[in-house]
Amino acid sequence: MARFTVLPPSPLPVQFWLLGLDARSGLLAQRGFERTRPSGLPGSSLYTLGGLTLHSSGLWLETPQGQLAYQRRPHRFLLGGLPYPTAEGVQRIRPHLLEHEAWVVQTLGQDWREQQLAAYRLPPPIRCSVPHWHRWLEGEHGLSALLWQVPGGQGAPCFTPAAPGRGASAHRSEPLAQT
Repeated sequence: MARFTVLPPSPLPVQFWLLGLDARSGLLAQRGFERTRPSGLPGSSLYTLGGLTLHSSGLWLETPQGQLAYQRRPHRFLLGGLPYPTAEGVQRIRPHLLEHEAWVVQTLGQDWREQQLAAYRLPPPIRCSVPHWHRWLEGEHGLSALLWQVPGGQGAPCFTPAAPGRGASAHRSEPLAQT
């Protein structure tokens, strides 16, 4: 029987699971992330875009205050190597991860993530975190706000909201109906 670690309520287990799918499918590279093999770090490759570096074990974000690190296990943040409040860490990385999610929606469509979540038998820690991930996407200054930004201040919005009950804005964890 598989052993699972109980995680505090967080959107990050789902986000990292989806980022793993993005890495395997080549989506991170398509977006412009540079892939490198880490020396001395077990596991997957590093993916870097700007000041953000992703790895299966967590992420690193360069900030004016120093490097913000997120360690998936034990679900903690460090700033400049010192403990950093988890809630503040999540908020500091959120814009960078939402920017990626906006790119995914614009590239693959607004239902892509829901289709991915429905296509796999999610491990319990991921499945239990899906509602937190949905709320995190759509909270204040969330994905919809980012997608509704008008490039150059002119023209039409670059995103058409999902129909009621469909897509990420629906805030639900059950899979989409097959069409």
